[in-house]
Amino acid sequence: MMQRQDNRFDELRLIASLLVLFGHAFALSGHAELDPLFQVLPFTRLGDVGVSVFFVLSGYLVAQSLQRNPDVVRFLWRRAVRIYPALWIVVMLCAAVLGPALTTVSIGDYWKSSVTQDYFLNASAYWMRALLPGVFESNPWPAAVNGSLWSLPYELSCYLLLAGLALFPGQLRAKVLACFLGFTCLWAWHLQTSAMPSKLASIGFDGFHAKLGATFFLGAVISLYRPWLQPTLKSSALAIICIALLDAGPLRTLVFQFAVPWFAVTLANSNRMLPPLPEKMGDWSYGVYLYGFPVQQTLAYWGLHEQGVMAYIFWSMVCTLPLAAASWYLIEKPTLSRLRR
Repeated sequence: MMQRQDNRFDELRLIASLLVLFGHAFALSGHAELDPLFQVLPFTRLGDVGVSVFFVLSGYLVAQSLQRNPDVVRFLWRRAVRIYPALWIVVMLCAAVLGPALTTVSIGDYWKSSVTQDYFLNASAYWMRALLPGVFESNPWPAAVNGSLWSLPYELSCYLLLAGLALFPGQLRAKVLACFLGFTCLWAWHLQTSAMPSKLASIGFDGFHAKLGATFFLGAVISLYRPWLQPTLKSSALAIICIALLDAGPLRTLVFQFAVPWFAVTLANSNRMLPPLPEKMGDWSYGVYLYGFPVQQTLAYWGLHEQGVMAYIFWSMVCTLPLAAASWYLIEKPTLSRLRR
């Protein structure tokens, strides 16, 4: 992998996490229709772009990691160490601190509730539960405690599929390309029909599996087919022109879905288009992702969203970034450091 000074992956992940934070600010303040990207392209939102960037960069980096070291057990262990410790802390803080502090039900009823007990399933990164009893029920976006966690099961599924591909004989990049094409066809099918083939739908495969799977494996394809497949500013600009020229419809949505990740990889692989973060800062993006939503819901509970969306975004950043920094320095970085020993 390139050295930190030669790329901007950390910087772009932080930008992606902030895009999710900004996008949520409009929805959580009761003004989802004011999302500036939605006003221009009514098939997407700022948060959608942030998630797409996360997935393409994740696919790019983990495919590169697996190709460099094809030990599948080690690969999965590294992914687990990256995801779970910080996730467990935020789930515990929401259920054991935030919930009891803000719930409208008695503390006894709060802890006896099956809803509280189910909330700890979020620690699996697979079975997601949004609610805690009596928490945020009067917010503009009612009840949801940490809605950002919805994408984790999809990311986990992509990791498991990539690891599964590595276990079968044959070149990894050929199998990854086949997966990308398969997910793309399913995403195109979903855009055209608003449904999934019945056999896939019956096992819970939905449009997000197709969309995010295609995005993740696009990153993996770009990574494994370098230098033959190399995103550039010119090709990114061409994709943007196509989006502008195409009529509204499934094809335009599909082109946009791949143009954004393509451009993201272009930015990430350059050291000239984004200013570098201080090297000692580390990677706060996962912390922003984990803490942004409950922080914003808490601010809305206190009525700060009534100051206007821009003020709400400002206070969201002021409160979320220190928590993200604490997550990195106290949990994520020490855990990753032990992994490298």
